[in-house]
Amino acid sequence: MPVNGFGAGKHVIPKAVDNYHENNMMTATLYGLEGTASSVFLGGMLHADYGDVNSDGHTDIVLSGIRQIFQSDGHGEQILAKEFYVKEIYMYDPPSDTFLRAEDLGENMLIFERAIPGETGGQGL
Repeated sequence: MPVNGFGAGKHVIPKAVDNYHENNMMTATLYGLEGTASSVFLGGMLHADYGDVNSDGHTDIVLSGIRQIFQSDGHGEQILAKEFYVKEIYMYDPPSDTFLRAEDLGENMLIFERAIPGETGGQGL
């Protein structure tokens, strides 16, 4: 039986490739930054592993990697502002013949944050 798609109540294809610097205010706001920002995956994509995560006899998909958030400096340059470890697990669901995203997995853990001028802090690993 072929797999029809991905979803969580609806068919959603997971984003495993992203190397386009969209540079917009919505991305900046989402990540708590001022001005404009872009979100990309380190190396342009997430790494995919296939295995039976929940021991149900069906192959599941684990996507993992680093999401980088670049903030515009106002002069056309993109400066790395934050990095997050990303891990997304999609488990095969036989009744719906789809892969459903597992939730609450401690995803998007912050691993780097550049100190923004005028603010205190900034951390890195």
